[in-house]
Amino acid sequence: MKVSKHIFLQANTDNIIKSYTTFTEFLNSTKKKKRAKLKSKALIDFKEEVLSSTLIFSQGSMSLGDPIKQFAIDVHSNERVYFTILPLFLFVRHKLHFKDFVCENKNLTPVPELGKENEPVSFYIDVDPKEIPKPLSFSLDITLEYLNTNGITKTFDFTVDPVLRVVQD
Repeated sequence: MKVSKHIFLQANTDNIIKSYTTFTEFLNSTKKKKRAKLKSKALIDFKEEVLSSTLIFSQGSMSLGDPIKQFAIDVHSNERVYFTILPLFLFVRHKLHFKDFVCENKNLTPVPELGKENEPVSFYIDVDPKEIPKPLSFSLDITLEYLNTNGITKTFDFTVDPVLRVVQD
């Protein structure tokens, strides 16, 4: 039997949607000539809002209400690591699902396969017994689906990259 480790992700979808809406409205309101320069700053602001609106927990830190602060997860040979999205609010109409798992180690493949037809809220990776244990740096590409004020379903993708996180609240 494999030893397992659980990583939980919580996202404040209200803040992310608000920031995304502000970002797209800003881009639509600027002239094409100025857009290229201002887009990078607006995109950085949006990414910072995503990072400040998401929390990553290990199973032990979640019970204490204390997010992970060390930007990489220690893994061991022959270990299974689960990643799961947990709702921040109990009743919400927003849907989050994993689109991709980006890792420097290309041998780690998520189960089930991410993207395409699958829209999992949980997946796992198996650490090969032949690999040398070391901290695992990763990022998660996530799709957010929500209803706008007109009742139209909208989706957009964003990345949660714990390596880029400076501060977790």
